[in-house]
Amino acid sequence: MSFLGEKVMRSDTNQTDVFRDSPATKAAQWRAAAEKCAEQFPGDAKRLRYYESHAEMYEAQCAQVAA
Repeated sequence: MSFLGEKVMRSDTNQTDVFRDSPATKAAQWRAAAEKCAEQFPGDAKRLRYYESHAEMYEAQCAQVAA
């Protein structure tokens, strides 16, 4: 993107950062979201399962790294 011939520098946030994007951090965030979902939508098992499946996926990645 340019304005009057100037190039604008963009941040590269789509690159994976090993500290910001660690599987353990993501697993904890998805697990917290699942708990909040259970509080906010007590009868919605499909929605809860969505959050839990993401948490389990990242927890499995943590187990692979540890092994």
